[in-house]
Amino acid sequence: MDNQTVSLEVTVADRDFKVNCHQDEAESLKSAAELLNAEIDSMKGVSLETSAVIAALNFAAELLRARSSATEQLATIDDQVPDIQHLMNRIEAALQD
Repeated sequence: MDNQTVSLEVTVADRDFKVNCHQDEAESLKSAAELLNAEIDSMKGVSLETSAVIAALNFAAELLRARSSATEQLATIDDQVPDIQHLMNRIEAALQD
């Protein structure tokens, strides 16, 4: 991973922001700004402040759902490890016979 810090300018809601990030995270940060702009732009008839807060809440909720899903998937995998280990032991035993 490239840990060199770069200064990046992104535009959100027609306002320019200068942020520092690791060089290898710059493209992801630009994409995040584009996603945020699209979310804000999709909210018509509300103030910028309100649309920014709603966008932040939507993204936070999406992040929490993704984390929960990942945790559930890891738990499922962890539950399957003993079965897989048992099958591997049986295959090894069969190959030794």
